[in-house]
Amino acid sequence: MPGNPASAFCYTVSKSFERFSNLAVKQRVTDEIWTDQRIKGFLDYKPWNSSSGADFQLLYRAYKYMRPKDFGRFLVFFCGAGHDLEATDDRGRRLEQVIENHRFAELFIAELRRARQTASPETPACPTATTAGC
Repeated sequence: MPGNPASAFCYTVSKSFERFSNLAVKQRVTDEIWTDQRIKGFLDYKPWNSSSGADFQLLYRAYKYMRPKDFGRFLVFFCGAGHDLEATDDRGRRLEQVIENHRFAELFIAELRRARQTASPETPACPTATTAGC
């Protein structure tokens, strides 16, 4: 170890860094499996704010935690349970208006559009639908 205090400090810090840099680093999980049961569990979520619609909060929470493909599967269960794809937040905005500037918003907005196009008043996938879809 070098003689002056500044060098000693640098030496100690570098040795500490070496020791901690060898620890296992938490890896981001990107290939986890989303079962139907896990996705349906998002429908049981209780709203955090009564001024914002419960359906909007369910949609936003699913958007926040799911991958686009899983979000699309969630939308099938969401409509099947009688929820409204046109739900708005406390400022009157639909989900796509809230997320439109987010990095991967287009993938989620595409899933919302697909859900609206496939839903009709005759299909049980969206019982609250109008003639324009969900």
